[in-house]
Amino acid sequence: FLSGRNFSPFPLTQQVALDSKLQTTAIYHSSTPTQSIKTQKMSNDNGSVQLPVGGAAEVDEKLYSRQLYVMGHEAQRRMMSSRAVILGVSGLGVEIAKNIILAGISSVTLCDPCPPTSFDLGGNFYLSEGDLTTENDNDTNGGSKKGRAELCREKLAGLNEYVKVDVASNVSSLKEEEPLLHLVDGASCVVITVPLPHSLLCAINDKCRAANACFIYTLTTGVFGQVFCDFGPSFVVSDKDGENPA
Repeated sequence: FLSGRNFSPFPLTQQVALDSKLQTTAIYHSSTPTQSIKTQKMSNDNGSVQLPVGGAAEVDEKLYSRQLYVMGHEAQRRMMSSRAVILGVSGLGVEIAKNIILAGISSVTLCDPCPPTSFDLGGNFYLSEGDLTTENDNDTNGGSKKGRAELCREKLAGLNEYVKVDVASNVSSLKEEEPLLHLVDGASCVVITVPLPHSLLCAINDKCRAANACFIYTLTTGVFGQVFCDFGPSFVVSDKDGENPA
């Protein structure tokens, strides 16, 4: 399934949803000593440190008390050592950014130079009508409109003081392959939340594989959605069936 890279949501929606649930669990639920050593060795062999295991970062138990009951300290430390890149800050993109920032990831890079439209106001809760008019108009010096990532960055950064939130300033279009591929360097996970050409998706997926970074492509279209996950040739799933513990 993964090697075929069928990014279409139909007719594989149910299977993709199940795979994504199990594979998302695999990112943060590797806690035994043998699993930790294996994951760390994979990162070192590829010349980069992705999702480092057993980091020295202290977990703020008061801030993260509720999720510690679910994930545990080891998974929380791994999250606090991870960097995510989010391509597309529409309604879905900003929701994902909000959730991982509140969860305590180390840093998030937002990439979306597209100026907002009226359609964004129905899904992106950090955009307002003012972002569509005078505050976001071209200035007299020939400057361009602010993109969705830049407009949302400050509010997202205010959610958690421990998380660094920045904007990919060297990307002028989400269809330019080379600048997008550069964003993969140093990332633990790349999440794409807007439609992109199939060839570009495959190129980013290949770069993620080479960089030992997780690749997630997800879209929402009304009441329907899709998600495609590629976490590389080897990862550990400790959740046996995806069901809540009894």
